[in-house]
Parts: sequence; C-alpha cells; structure tokens
Amino acid sequence: MKKHKITPESIFLLAYTIWVGIFFINTLTLLDTFLPQTLFLAMRMFVLFLLVVKELWILKFSLKDLMAWLFIFLSLMISIKSNSGYFFDVALLIYSSRCCKFETLLKRFIFVVIILSVITVLSSKIQLIENIYFINDGRIRQSLGFSYTTYLPQLFFFITMAFITMKKEKYNILHCLIILIINFMLFKLTDTKNPFFLTVGYAVGILLFNKIKSLNLVIKKISFLMPCSFIVFSSTIYYLSTSYTKSKVGIVLNNILSGRLNLGYNALSKYGITYFGQYVRLFGVSDARLGNIPYGEGYNYIDSSYLQLLILNGWIYTIILISLYTIVMIKVYNSKNIYLLISLVFVSFHAMFDPQLMMPWISPFPFAIAFLLKSATNMLQTDNNLRLRQTYFC
Repeated sequence: MKKHKITPESIFLLAYTIWVGIFFINTLTLLDTFLPQTLFLAMRMFVLFLLVVKELWILKFSLKDLMAWLFIFLSLMISIKSNSGYFFDVALLIYSSRCCKFETLLKRFIFVVIILSVITVLSSKIQLIENIYFINDGRIRQSLGFSYTTYLPQLFFFITMAFITMKKEKYNILHCLIILIINFMLFKLTDTKNPFFLTVGYAVGILLFNKIKSLNLVIKKISFLMPCSFIVFSSTIYYLSTSYTKSKVGIVLNNILSGRLNLGYNALSKYGITYFGQYVRLFGVSDARLGNIPYGEGYNYIDSSYLQLLILNGWIYTIILISLYTIVMIKVYNSKNIYLLISLVFVSFHAMFDPQLMMPWISPFPFAIAFLLKSATNMLQTDNNLRLRQTYFC
C-alpha cells in the first residue's frame, strides 16, 4: 500500500483547496446560505494556520523572502485600509505556493472549480438554491445557482486557459470543439459577452498557433513585446476612462463596453486615487436586485481590475502589482513557455474590463507571481514541459 507523506507542498495544496472552496461558495454562489459567516471565518483562519505551519517547516530567509514578507505586510495594511481583507490572504498564498509546481496548481484549480461549479448548477436545477433570472432590455439571463449571471462564464474562461496552458502542443481540434460547445451553451443561458468572445479567441487562436507553422513562427518572433501587456492595457483603460467623453469614438466604445468607461470615470472623479487605498462600498447588480443600495447612492461597481486596484488599493500597490506581473512575463518569455506567456497576455487584456485579476478562486494565474521567488532552474522545474530550447524562437 502506497504511503502518502506529509510535505510542505501537500500542506499548501490542502490549504489552497479549502481557501478556494470557501471563497468560491461565499462570494460566487447562492450556496453561501449553507456556509455561515462564522464557519467561513473559522475555515479561513484554519487555512492561515496551515500556511504558518508550512512556512515554519521550511523556514529560511533570503533577500527574496524579505521582499516577499514586506509585500505581504503591505497587502495586510492595504486590506485593513480598504476593507478588502482577501488581499492579505492572496499575498500569503502566492508566497507559500513557491514550493508547488505551477502545473499542479492549475490541475488543482481546474478540479476544485469544476466540482464546485457542477454542484452549484445541479443544486439550482433541483431547486436546492435559486436559479435567478435577470431580465433587462429584452435579455433573459440565468444565474444557474450563482449570485450573478457572469460568474460561471468567467470561471469557464479561466478554466479554458488553465487547461490549454497545461496541454500546450497537445491541445487539438477535439479539445477546441468541446470548449466552444460548452462556451456557446453558457452564452445562450447567461448572455455574457466578454468571457464568451475571449474564450473563443483564445481557444481558436491557440489551435491555429499549434496547426499553422507560419503563424507559430510569427507569434514567436513578436513574443518579445508580450511582457509589456500589463503596462499597456492598464494605461489604456485609465486613458480611455478619463477621456472617453472627448470624442464620438470614445462614447461609442463606452456603449459597446456596457458603460464600463463611464463607471470608471465616475469612480475616479468621485473617489480619486490615494497612496495606499481607501474604503469604497461598491454596489453592483446583486445589490440593486436585493434593494441593498442606500438612498442617495447608485450603481457604482468598477469592472476594471486596474481601476479597482487604483481606487481601492492605491497607486503604490497597483504599480507594484503591475511591475510584478511584468517581471514574471519577462521570466516566462526567457523560459520559452509561449503558452503561459499568451495566457498572461489574455489575463492582462481581460483585466481592462473585468475585476478578477487578483481573485485566485476565479483565476489561478496570480500564482505565476511566485516564479519571482524561484531561480531560473527551479522555475523550469515547476513544469515538466518547461525546458529551455536553444532554437525555440529561431
């Protein structure tokens, strides 16, 4: 009988699984009625306890560790100031994940999120929880047991990227067809456009990349530009949000983006940008549906991850995160993992219009930041398929 040893990696994966599970249920689904707030907090504290035990097990200090702990402390301070406590958890989880293969994290993410998504949808079908219908401007959208209609399509977008990032050259037409069919079914049920089009673009694009040699070579030739994507897209959404009213093109673009530029403009004008963030109560569609928006307030949800970070967490923290992602992409480029590099480009573009950039219960890609805590050799060891090839970009 095979014995399973307790290792720092196994402790982290247990903590990660519990943490993703409770945040998934608490923030995304109507199953949160079965997870009282006291139990949620108790399980969250248990996760932090596991992470502390794991860190004491492999206790060592280097300059990288010191910088990481400073970032964790800054995340804690930002979390307290902006009342968005999960940023501390995320920073600690990212640091603690350095002992774990990135591919292992992707597999665990896919497994946990698919299981919980299936349970949520089935629970809504047997009427254990509600399947909320949102009707607006002739659009009929189902939540399928989630708190809002967009959550399941967003999850599927990140599941797709995680899956293809692992499959690499083995990703084929059959995989693509299955992904497109599920994606279309979700679109018909939820009428959620952004993740639908991004999933189609990513799934078809990678298939063409794998099948068309000339396209493969072109993408590899221009891939040196990809590490700039977080800087480019964050700057772009800030510029568009602050100046869209100055041109007809900007107004049309705002309409295409369902008013996202206007919401960003209003938030920047009303709350401004601080050094270390501020508390702002954001009211979204669910609040409007439940009548939770106080008199005198209105819908003010900021969809863009970059603008949310700027307003809620401050410009210092935002610049640090964008810098970390940029350095990660440089390391990924140097390691010749073109599939992860392309995935991070899609993550950076997606963050212009949606808020999931630093939500590990929806996206596993924040854990790529842990690459900064590994040497070039160890980074390659995080994935058996990540090996330097001398002629990769020739």
